[in-house]
Amino acid sequence: MKIKISIPQIRCANVTHPRTDSDEVYMGFFVSLAKSGEEINKPALRKYVCKHVSDVKKNVKKNTTWVPENMETIVETGDATALYLTMGLYEYDNGGIYKKLKANSDVLVTPDDFDWTCIELPTDITSVLGWVKSVWKLLSYSFNYLMEDDLLGTSSIAVPDVVDLEQREWTGRRELRFKAWGGDYRVSLDIEVLEDD
Repeated sequence: MKIKISIPQIRCANVTHPRTDSDEVYMGFFVSLAKSGEEINKPALRKYVCKHVSDVKKNVKKNTTWVPENMETIVETGDATALYLTMGLYEYDNGGIYKKLKANSDVLVTPDDFDWTCIELPTDITSVLGWVKSVWKLLSYSFNYLMEDDLLGTSSIAVPDVVDLEQREWTGRRELRFKAWGGDYRVSLDIEVLEDD
């Protein structure tokens, strides 16, 4: 069976930061397959099939709608019975995550959490130099954290029985919502079963 998966459009309902008037946005999706009879909830038993990462769409303003490039694939399911689709929408800042996704990742990449434990407070509370170093480290770490690409949301879809894909109404267009950091994006997803040749 062949299944066509595509992202025909993305729409910005709101940009990420109210003081900025535009975002730079990209999306990635990953497809994996599994066979019935296996413990399909364990990621190790899933077979990674493909990934697609869109180009960065620059100057995205409120109510901008666009068709992302490179966001369509045809998956040959073979003897697999379950299909998994994982998607992530990002706001481009320094491009670190974008480069990882483009290079060799076969899973979604998420930004690191802010690690407060890396900021050491001076043991001598009267040490001005110790406090200056701690504040400097906090400011530089905060700046680097804020400059990472922002994850605006993820979505995972598990189709447990690809044979009954059409009968169970998994096909067709649906709209997914990604909302974080003040941004609000609507992503259209199409899943279609293709006729065998």
